[in-house]
Amino acid sequence: MALPDLASCITMTQAHPPASYSIGTVNSSGIDCRGMYSAVIIFSNGTVGGGETVDVTIETSSDDGSGDAYTAVTGAAFTQATGARDDVTYTGRLILTNAERYIRVVGVTAGGAVIWGCNVILFPEDTRLADTIDWQV
Repeated sequence: MALPDLASCITMTQAHPPASYSIGTVNSSGIDCRGMYSAVIIFSNGTVGGGETVDVTIETSSDDGSGDAYTAVTGAAFTQATGARDDVTYTGRLILTNAERYIRVVGVTAGGAVIWGCNVILFPEDTRLADTIDWQV
């Protein structure tokens, strides 16, 4: 049996390209999840100095924020990247069956610039039974 073409089965989005992010909050563009079952979010950070931190969370909206403001998804937050947890890749999986149509990735950098990036992979069907949120960090 032939394996399916992976590119035709999933959608991958670079929410935040790997870069040095200054102190502050950066929001990704809205990612349309219509027809998708789950999203895998991959967050990687480089060296984090002694006083620097990065917090990454997921927010959702029904209309990409035009009338329905983005709000945080309860439980969809990565462990804070600190000097004790640098050069690490984290993954989280969000089941979209009860989610609103759009998600975005929010990154907050504090204490100084940090190199980090985040990708989102959308899957159109159930690849594993899970509850509404199956977050792993």
